[in-house]
Amino acid sequence: MPDLVRLGLLLLSLGALVTSSVILVSPWRLAGAGTLLALWIVGAGQVVLLAEGLSLLHALDWPGFLAGHLLVLGGSAGLAARRPPADRWRALSEVRDGLHRLSQIVLDRHTPWLPLLLGAVLLVGLTSTVLALLVPPNNFDSLMYHMSRVGYYLQFRSLDHYPTTNLRQVTFPANAELLVLWTVAFLGSDRLANTVQLVAWVVTTVGVYGLGRRVGLGAAAALLGAGAFALLPQVVLQSTSAHND
Repeated sequence: MPDLVRLGLLLLSLGALVTSSVILVSPWRLAGAGTLLALWIVGAGQVVLLAEGLSLLHALDWPGFLAGHLLVLGGSAGLAARRPPADRWRALSEVRDGLHRLSQIVLDRHTPWLPLLLGAVLLVGLTSTVLALLVPPNNFDSLMYHMSRVGYYLQFRSLDHYPTTNLRQVTFPANAELLVLWTVAFLGSDRLANTVQLVAWVVTTVGVYGLGRRVGLGAAAALLGAGAFALLPQVVLQSTSAHND
């Protein structure tokens, strides 16, 4: 199958996944950080549940994922049709409003260090994005049992155990590997394998900010904690690989 066709199918599936997640999360009326976390959890949950179901049918591959996402989107659209128009896409407006509030905090003249922190995080994020897209998975753990599991699962079209001398491939829970598998199933390669950890880096950073706000920290202090987390060496190194711990 041509690469452009594979990419088109991936984008179609991703669009269905994101749209259905927005529809499902919108009624919860969460704040900006909470909404983004919920979108990630619901979207990742869709991929995991579909993978588990397709595995039972020995049909673990892109056609099953695409059909499953379209079915979920159809069901979500049916639910959305019963809601007031303003509530159907509330999750998007909540994320937008959250970003607006964040920009006001960062540009506050009473916290001149925040733009510097944000600049450092954005620079690391840009560098990590380039590395994640251009450099294939290459460290020991990624090749020894993270990516190898993805290959075997797709080969056997199932998440069942398989013969191996590396017990880590069949004893460790298959968590992030299922999200990596989703990209490999569509593209037939590991070109986007590293992006799963990269997106998780973004979402977890938002989660640290949200936790800070929930325990009573001010917005600036919560941003400091989130920025410090995003710049931790171990966090940055894993954000550009298929290695997840």
